[in-house]
Amino acid sequence: RRSTSHSRKRSHDEFEKLPGELRAARTEFDSVVGRGVDRKAVLTLYDLPTHFQLGPLVPAHDCGGVKRAIGDVREAMPERMFDRWMRTALTDNGDEFSDEDGIGLLPGESVEGGGLEVRLCYCDPRQSQQKGGCEKNHTEMRQILEKGMFSFDELAPADMAVVMSHVNSNPRASLGGRSPIEVLRFVYGDEDAQALLDVFGVREVGRDELTLRPGILDAERARRGEPPPTRLR
Repeated sequence: RRSTSHSRKRSHDEFEKLPGELRAARTEFDSVVGRGVDRKAVLTLYDLPTHFQLGPLVPAHDCGGVKRAIGDVREAMPERMFDRWMRTALTDNGDEFSDEDGIGLLPGESVEGGGLEVRLCYCDPRQSQQKGGCEKNHTEMRQILEKGMFSFDELAPADMAVVMSHVNSNPRASLGGRSPIEVLRFVYGDEDAQALLDVFGVREVGRDELTLRPGILDAERARRGEPPPTRLR
């Protein structure tokens, strides 16, 4: 992917100058991609306080697709939830995040008293560990969406709902044995959390049902009366 440049005001150095409360409450943006010929991709939005991650499909892996997807998330979330979720955002330098001011407006950046309240910052080039929570969740997503196994162009929102249901239901030692969905409910309240889950079709999967294997897509498609996704290898 071609890297994008960004202004100094959005550098990781500037991010490190933010109050610790804002840095700890950040949302991390990234993309998960399929083959080089696939047009679709997955935009990931990882809420650091809860470890909960959204994974909406993006019809086109470009800046326009990313902005539309973030806008859709903003419309889907209860307003009070979005205001807390997007206090600060951290992303990488992929070309799909190149419109820094256009994307920055979506988390709610505003100009007050002639100054810009920056909410969107960028990692240093090739320093993915600066948004390590998002990257860690990608490894769990990849246990289902194994690299090179599926065409992302064949995936549907219902497939991503399955993937994110299982990833977000997986208990974490870092959360005291609770799952991201459980912590999402605790932090944001049952009503707002359920509203978000319902919009994206994410459900809490019981421990006895939980699996991070590609076969879960076959099983869930069969339950919906649909053929399994094509295996490419």
